[in-house]
Amino acid sequence: MRADNTHHLIDASSARRHNTWARANGALQRLADAGGPISVARLATEARVSRSWIYAQPELRARIEQAQASDNTATAPTPEPGPHESPGASPASLLRRLELAHQRIQQLTDDNRRLRDQLAQTYGQHREERQTGRPHARSTPDTIGPCS
Repeated sequence: MRADNTHHLIDASSARRHNTWARANGALQRLADAGGPISVARLATEARVSRSWIYAQPELRARIEQAQASDNTATAPTPEPGPHESPGASPASLLRRLELAHQRIQQLTDDNRRLRDQLAQTYGQHREERQTGRPHARSTPDTIGPCS
């Protein structure tokens, strides 16, 4: 039977969590001391943590909001992300992503239509070959002919 070494994983996880909190708290203090607006994005960059991690920490978000409220030069607080949007994504960014998605959908629709047409032609050629017993004269450049 193997020894239970899970305490090493638990210790490493605890140390990582403590280190992340220390970086975030230190970064928040530095940003507050420097003055100017404090945002989730700035804190994430300064602390080298993800914005999603900050959004998952209610205590840290409350401290950010307090710092924003006490700073007269701060912009409006960062809105809470909706269930289907990225944290901190601007409306312009979301609109651009939507436009790109629509372009990609159109490209895929065109590709599907072209491939369906090509498949229908191939089925038609095979049907003609079966009925006549002769190979169909292929005129499409992407078919492979005899080697010369």
